[in-house]
Amino acid sequence: MEAELLERLRQCETLPTLPAVAVQVLELVRRPNCQIPQLARLISKDPALASKILKTVNSSIYARPKKISRLTQALTLLGLHTVRVLALGFSLANNLKSYKNKGFRALEFWRRCVYSATAALTLAQRMHLEMLEEAFIAGLLTDVGMLALHAMYPGDYDSLCDRARTHGDLLKLEESLFGADHAKVGGALAELWQLPDTLATPIAHHHSPAQVENPSLRQLAEICQIAGRCADVFVEQSAAGAIEELRAFGKTHLKLDEAQCDGLLEQISRRAGEIAPLFDIRVNTDVSVEEILRRANESVIQLTLEARRSESQCETPAEQRCGLVDRTTLECTLARALKETAHCHALLLISVDHLSQIAGEHGTKIADAVMSRLPEFFGELARSPNLAAQFQEDRFAILLAYTDRHAALARAEALRRTIHESPLDFARLTVPVTVSIGVAATDATSPFRSAPQLLKAAELALDAAHHAGQNKVRALSLSQPAA
Repeated sequence: MEAELLERLRQCETLPTLPAVAVQVLELVRRPNCQIPQLARLISKDPALASKILKTVNSSIYARPKKISRLTQALTLLGLHTVRVLALGFSLANNLKSYKNKGFRALEFWRRCVYSATAALTLAQRMHLEMLEEAFIAGLLTDVGMLALHAMYPGDYDSLCDRARTHGDLLKLEESLFGADHAKVGGALAELWQLPDTLATPIAHHHSPAQVENPSLRQLAEICQIAGRCADVFVEQSAAGAIEELRAFGKTHLKLDEAQCDGLLEQISRRAGEIAPLFDIRVNTDVSVEEILRRANESVIQLTLEARRSESQCETPAEQRCGLVDRTTLECTLARALKETAHCHALLLISVDHLSQIAGEHGTKIADAVMSRLPEFFGELARSPNLAAQFQEDRFAILLAYTDRHAALARAEALRRTIHESPLDFARLTVPVTVSIGVAATDATSPFRSAPQLLKAAELALDAAHHAGQNKVRALSLSQPAA
């Protein structure tokens, strides 16, 4: 970190110093002859801290079978090392909350801190880490550098926070404006406060754990990094990227599949509601993890569609004009949607009836013009998160995201009727057009679960519509899984 910024941090008078009781606790537990009764007398001088420690020992963090009512008993059960970490964290958090941060998004900041602390504790327990309390308090204090930067540059930092859409954006903006991000500043502040390495290192490297040489401290930094991403799930508008990172971490470090990682988020959400009162902070306990996951999955699909559309537009100018992607793009997007989300999706396969007859009567140019004009009828059906594609020379396909079989049939029928009732005008020529539509879906009534199954089912349904006389909508329904 630049010397000028470090000196400014040292000279900053508006940032709280390390609380007196925390300093005394640190000094006391360093003594080789420190005893629990001495520690109890010291902590008792701060009723708020004593209350928080009692609440903690009786919380779901430790899941004691019997309630502990005496401070001395609580300290004995926790041990000197744990008490030191908890006392430091609670008293420091209390002091930092009193920081006069006019204009700073204090409520949003502390909510993120609580979710981060809860996630760090939950992950550390899952990984059977011995330093549970260190993970918990480090998770709570990882973003303390944000408070420091605001104290040093209040107006500039408020403006910077307004520009940052995500926590990741904030890091880049901090580095470009101040020459250091809040992790580095937080690490410098932890050194000024003389915090133990088990807290100072994760604070300084929670965005760069690979730079930590000590394996135990690196593991703490890694936990704080992914804990911060867990917090982003609950406080940022778009959770898709954070959820993907958590799932990758869960697969690599915890041997968890996607559903189990999603269950971990449920646990973090529930525990955050229990832990937040320890810091006199309110979190939104009405947040539905299921709703967050649904929105995140929609975002993933939308990002995929946008990327695929960009690729398709670069490769096929003709398709760019009519807003369609190619068959390969559709199949890849469908496969990803079915793999990454548990929600139902539907596929419409559409063919123009009697296209060869139209070509025979009016010429191939008119037949080609009919195919070019038909996507005009797709309208909302082709808009994100849905996707429309040129499936074959005479066929189109529409992926309907988050749509069950019943809704897909209704939309297909509405599309068929609209096309039937809207003949196409070409100069002095009017051409009546009809379509046949095959429908397949992945809802609870359907055995189709993979992209090839769904595509085959839609083709068979389209064949059924043709055999029924064309200008029809049909859906394939099987009692057994498709081959």
